[in-house]
Amino acid sequence: MVKYDDNVDQWFQESKELTPITSAALLLSNNATFASATDIGFDITAGVVEEVSFDEGDYLKLSATIKMIDKGSGYMIRCRPAS
Repeated sequence: MVKYDDNVDQWFQESKELTPITSAALLLSNNATFASATDIGFDITAGVVEEVSFDEGDYLKLSATIKMIDKGSGYMIRCRPAS
């Protein structure tokens, strides 16, 4: 689940076309970037959005499925454990 805003609006079209996201498919961090994460960080560099649907409650959310894909070189996922 993610909060619906302009950053994820394109996911509907990407899920229809199965367009690969090749830069920051999923970034979870306690700071703005993976490099600045001080407590925890996950970075999946490439993925495909497969399913997207609205989920209404206190605010408008999206329920999405993102599958990690291999770009052919480099890492697929990076993790920064809690200190």
